[in-house]
Amino acid sequence: MKVLIDLFWSKYTDLKFAVRNNDAARIACLDREIDPLLEAITERHTGNAEEIQAQFKLAIDLLNEEAEDHGCVVRNSYLLETLVRRYILLETNQDNGGDGAVLPEEPFLDSLSDRVLVVAPGYRVLFSNAANAAYLGFEKGDVIGRHVSDFVGSQQFHGGFKDGLDRCMAGETMTYTYADTTRKQTKVFCCRMTPSYSPSGSLIGALTVIHETNDRRRARAA
Repeated sequence: MKVLIDLFWSKYTDLKFAVRNNDAARIACLDREIDPLLEAITERHTGNAEEIQAQFKLAIDLLNEEAEDHGCVVRNSYLLETLVRRYILLETNQDNGGDGAVLPEEPFLDSLSDRVLVVAPGYRVLFSNAANAAYLGFEKGDVIGRHVSDFVGSQQFHGGFKDGLDRCMAGETMTYTYADTTRKQTKVFCCRMTPSYSPSGSLIGALTVIHETNDRRRARAA
């Protein structure tokens, strides 16, 4: 797996160089090599925790790397959602009709620096990785079941976060940016929201990946 991922990033770097130099022949050649390579990495089913973590890291790194390209964001969000469905989201039969539930099966998401959570219809947190819980100042178990407005604030929730979740749960892949001020320090976060479904096709919720981004307001002021 590591060899394949290293090879992917090597060719990806070559592709970006070819794009900058408008080398159409090289771009076409690399496209033919990169797509099957990415498919081989992400479609591999494995029980090895390190390999699973590497698959997730590749999907998230691509999501962040190509954040400005809407088509790439949709593709990379789908890759990430596929991995989550494969390794984390399990369908369970519940008394109310068998809706899906989130069961964290592996600790690999806890090693990621990005904050990862799944928000269910009704805006309750179904899953949170360690990075997200640590930022919020909670233990992971204390985050589960809480309303997401408890963490982003009521004003932020109704000012745009809720709309992003609603559109995501209606089937859209969303990007939402918001500012969070804690300890007299303002940080800007970018959220990638991807709809997640159980194996039977019922909606689980919004898979949300959050990472800190540059404060463009501060950049303009400077």
